[in-house]
Amino acid sequence: MKVHFDILLSIASLATATASAGCGKPLPNDQGAEGIYPTDFTTSDDTLRPYIIHIPSNYDENRAVPLTFSFHGRSKTAESQEQLSQFSNEAWNPDAIAVYPQGLDNQWQGDPDSSGVDDVAFTMEMLDNFEKRYCIDSSRVYAAGKSNGGGFTNLLACDPTAFKSIDYCGICPRFGCLLPGRTRGRLQSRKGADQL
Repeated sequence: MKVHFDILLSIASLATATASAGCGKPLPNDQGAEGIYPTDFTTSDDTLRPYIIHIPSNYDENRAVPLTFSFHGRSKTAESQEQLSQFSNEAWNPDAIAVYPQGLDNQWQGDPDSSGVDDVAFTMEMLDNFEKRYCIDSSRVYAAGKSNGGGFTNLLACDPTAFKSIDYCGICPRFGCLLPGRTRGRLQSRKGADQL
């Protein structure tokens, strides 16, 4: 998966950097460069949603960096996804801010047993908030996930608003959509059945 994700990031990095409104603003008081911080996000309907954020050691409030969302599988946690994905490992991801949201009841929209909450709207609200608080390259926003989290990244890819803002990499058995005129990147892995 690392090779495929590296290819996706390399292709996406050819795009022109689009600095977010958060550029020039200092990090929040409870965060510093080179750290992993558990915190909470309050949605527009006043739901408190936990997440973990990784700030790279070379973060500079005046240099736009990529942002990667990483979604855990069903019955897993943000903490387990942080360990699994290694997006916080600066040996191979030295520049991007990584965000590990926690699904309600440890699952994401799209799972038949999910809570019914609109996780697409939650993700877009988080993205809007992060672009105001951090110096994000809005042309390099990514989503990745495993299992139910991979399926959820595909829901994001199929959403007419989200697909304009986020590139995707998901690992799930079978899921997808076709959007005519799509200009954002998408990479899917289906174990040994990949036909790249």
